[in-house]
Amino acid sequence: MAKATTKKPAAKPAATTTTAASSRSSRVSLRGELSLGALVAELLGSAVLAFAALTTANNPILAAVAVIVLILIFSEVSGAYLNPVVVAAAWATKQLSWVRAVGYIVVQVLGAMLAYVIISKFMKDSSVYTLFTSANDPSVAAGYSSARAPGEWKPIWGEFVGTVIFGFGIASAMLGRKAGFDRAFTIGGALLLGLIAALAGSYAVLNPAVATALSGFAQGGWWSFGAYAIAPLVGGAAGAWLFKLLKRDVESTNNA
Repeated sequence: MAKATTKKPAAKPAATTTTAASSRSSRVSLRGELSLGALVAELLGSAVLAFAALTTANNPILAAVAVIVLILIFSEVSGAYLNPVVVAAAWATKQLSWVRAVGYIVVQVLGAMLAYVIISKFMKDSSVYTLFTSANDPSVAAGYSSARAPGEWKPIWGEFVGTVIFGFGIASAMLGRKAGFDRAFTIGGALLLGLIAALAGSYAVLNPAVATALSGFAQGGWWSFGAYAIAPLVGGAAGAWLFKLLKRDVESTNNA
């Protein structure tokens, strides 16, 4: 008499199941962190800031006014970060996840580049304003502007000091849970103070995305990249950390 044989069900590969589950959870996480509406708002806001810088020769007062207005417009859509320095300060104080931070910085740079393309290709008949100009530039030769060289350490320290002040104000607005006009004027006012301080050493941009639109990395090599990209991000994070530490110390003293 033949023995009956039973086949055991094949075990599911655990590794494949785990990988598929983690892949699904990461896609869900990305969708939850990055919404199309917020990304478009950041792109448009950054484009307007770059547009203002390009058409007003990077005027500090008009830059601060533009930031105040744009925060009031976009704050309920994306939080109105608009500037990689603000993103760095928010990430440093744990107000923003790294996924949203990276996504916002990418679209902010794209928005600034879009503003440059629109102005240079479709709107301006003469040359577009740039951060640096050589002595042979037609505008310098005609006496409309002065030559602006990239520089080395001074622009790095100028942008760093300016963004420390800016980052301090950003953290005050975010950690203080300010909203509406209070938030807009705190961040815009801190930007204006930072721009004034930065003028002592740099051409006062305090925004790596806008610096891209102003051709801030076209000359000077790594010195310009350090001054108008790295120093602002580090300075913004440092200023935000400083405010957070001071606020925590005051709160712990009051609660003692």
